[in-house]
Order: sequence, then C-alpha cells, then structure tokens
Amino acid sequence: MMRYSVVFLCLSLFLTACPDPEGKYNRYMEESAKSDALLRKDQAIEDQSMSDDGLDGTMPADQFILSCDPNGQYFLGLYSYLYLTNRIAFLTEIQSTKTDGKNQITKLSLQPLNCSDRTKAEGDPIVIEGNFPIADDGSFEIALGEVNVTGPANCQTGREIKADITLQAQLNADCSFMCGKVVGDLILPFATSLTDNTTFGADRVSGLDALMPMDQPKKACDDR
Repeated sequence: MMRYSVVFLCLSLFLTACPDPEGKYNRYMEESAKSDALLRKDQAIEDQSMSDDGLDGTMPADQFILSCDPNGQYFLGLYSYLYLTNRIAFLTEIQSTKTDGKNQITKLSLQPLNCSDRTKAEGDPIVIEGNFPIADDGSFEIALGEVNVTGPANCQTGREIKADITLQAQLNADCSFMCGKVVGDLILPFATSLTDNTTFGADRVSGLDALMPMDQPKKACDDR
C-alpha cells in the first residue's frame, strides 16, 4: 500500500511538471496492472501451499493413485469446534470390494468408544451399507444420516449426541491413515451446524486389543 502511495505521489508530480502527462499516466497504469497480477499470483501460490500442507483440513496433495486394500479397522477421532479439548473416538471398520479395478465401500461401521477407556465399546455401532465408490486418489463420501452416540462416549458433556452427518474422507497411499471433514447438523444436545471446522483423523489398527485405555485418536488431516 505504501508503494502505491509513493507511485501516486510521483504521478501527481509528473502530471504537473512533465510535458507528456498522458504517456506517464499510461505507463503508470501498465505497471500497476503488472504489480496486481504478481500479487494475485503470490496469493494463489500461498493458498495452494496451505492446501498441500493439510492446513485447510484436507489431505496433503500426495499425487498418488490408490492401490492398497482399504479393508480393515481404524481408530477414528472426531474433532469439532464445539468440543475443543476432547475427541469422540470410534473403532471404525471398512469393508470394500473391487470391481473392474475400482474400489467401493460396501459397509462402514463406527463403534463409539468410552471416554475413560478406549478399549471399551459404548452403545450400538453406527452401520451403513451400500455402494460407495472410492476415487483413484483415495477420496470417498458417505452420508451416514441420523446417528446417535451414547453419553459415556461424549467426552465433553457426557450427554447423548444425535446428529445428521456426512463424511467426506480421504485415504492415504498405503491405507494406513484416513481423514477428512464432517458436514451436517448437530441435533442433540443442542441444535447447530457441524459443517464448518468439524474434522476427523484415523490410524489403521488391528482392533480394540491394539489400543490402550487412554489413547487419543487423530483429529484431522494435518494430525498425522
């Protein structure tokens, strides 16, 4: 901004002192346009860098084609601005098939885990069945619909959670980690949107036996 002010001051002097003010003005406008273009380019590079680093909640752009087997269990943590200090943990299982070289999830289950003992299941699992394609880059989306999480799995208030949500997920190249965003609405214990700043992260595990009681799951794509 200071640079533009100096240029504007110089322009004023040129217009009053030079015999060719129109030529000076045209050159000034050309230089300003070039400067604006460079600023826009720098901003675009910075925005892309944030995305590549996973700072916007998405998986870093590793530029791979998924070739691993996504079948297995994952220790998943859901993190929201509504629950700043505590993550809701799930033992998540993916069942998938491959047709014509393309993976698709046929069943996804999320078993809520106790806040004080991550090796203990709490309440009924959230189960969704269907055909949910996994893109070549490892991304997929599954609408869970209305789900319930029992109070002992709610590490913030201990109250029952009810929400209508969709997972927008991304597997990494070797299927050892997945993460993404949660979009939808919280219904209980109070009504609000979950679409902004609600993320999850999940490490692949062999089952509940692989967890310790106080283990904390990952919460986002930049939490690897």
